[in-house]
Amino acid sequence: MAKEKNNKTMVYLVVSLMAVMVLLVVVSLLRPQGGKDSRGSSGKGGNQPTPTPTTAAAGYEDELNEDYVAGPTYGVILDINKEDFILSYYDVNKGKRVNVEYNGASYFENSYGSRTAVAGLERGDLCRIIMNDKTEVLKSAVSVRAYTTEGETFEYNGVTELDYDTETKQIKLDGKNFRYDDKLYVLSNTKKVDISSIIDTDRVIVRGIGERVVEIIVTKGHGSIALLNDDYFVGGLISVGNLYTGLIEKDMTYTVPEGTYFVSVKNGRYSGAATVKVLRDEKFSLDVEPFGPSTTLSDKEPNSETTENIKSEQEGVENLTKVDIGAVLSGLELDKDHLTYIYTPAGAKIFVNGENIGTAPVCFEKIIGNYLVSVVGTDGKGEQIISHYSCEGFDNGQDESFYFD
Repeated sequence: MAKEKNNKTMVYLVVSLMAVMVLLVVVSLLRPQGGKDSRGSSGKGGNQPTPTPTTAAAGYEDELNEDYVAGPTYGVILDINKEDFILSYYDVNKGKRVNVEYNGASYFENSYGSRTAVAGLERGDLCRIIMNDKTEVLKSAVSVRAYTTEGETFEYNGVTELDYDTETKQIKLDGKNFRYDDKLYVLSNTKKVDISSIIDTDRVIVRGIGERVVEIIVTKGHGSIALLNDDYFVGGLISVGNLYTGLIEKDMTYTVPEGTYFVSVKNGRYSGAATVKVLRDEKFSLDVEPFGPSTTLSDKEPNSETTENIKSEQEGVENLTKVDIGAVLSGLELDKDHLTYIYTPAGAKIFVNGENIGTAPVCFEKIIGNYLVSVVGTDGKGEQIISHYSCEGFDNGQDESFYFD
């Protein structure tokens, strides 16, 4: 009887064990492959989940929306969102912008192979990016080093007169021929531009992988200067700093590197000049009408109530006239602790905003803001010459001096 009871117990144990095993098999079959993600599978074994980019920074026109296979890949850093821990880069192989997450386990390397904080990455850096299967950055290393052999990254810095051919899609650097394709990323002033916008005077950084250029950064670009109301000066001469001197043509635009220039125009007995700041990809419009005969100069001579003689600190100038500019012109912002000196041309009549303040050398309380200085003198033949200069006084706590022609 005891033996029969033991046999029944064994049967129950075997049946129970078999039931557990069947249950485990069913659970195993229902569990997604890989055991971590139910987004699908990729790879040779079909057991690795296919990661997709985060949508936390969506809305970009060139967003990569299709399934994205984790790196390693090369990318141009576009943005680092330190609040949401989002790294945005331009994938040079896909030709698309990608947004991925990073976390405390992610680490970053500079071009020397040393670890650095995420702050060590800059917009425009060409990086080798490695991600895990959750599309989180495991490692991002700035990969620009000297060009050596096929497959390595390279950089050419300070390149001017970039030699490129948009038909053959080739770039020549130091006698070497490189290729580029439609995925080339050209960055200028935080904007993606076409390579055709680069001109000889632009200064650029060229980066690539192997024989392929993947990124160009414009570090110094160009803008333009246009003359407004130039009818009187057409046929005269224009000078733009030390860059260009030539005839003034109607509605002509002058393309120049970004920067600050002293621009002068002259036609007959009238001339004028102004300091202009040309910004990248922007046009500076210089109104030259005030430099012509339309500007009225007062015949009124300065009187003793608005002038006084003071001792000059300029070598070769014993005394000069100081003008109470606030009494001559109203509505000006003045720095009464500092002076503006006009030393030359000696003996020429000096006008400020059309009002006669005397003959050079002369000085007055410093004007803050824009104003027009007109100089009336004579040439070698005794003929009158009128020159106008657009000036700007800065509130920098300093005197300023002018030596006009």
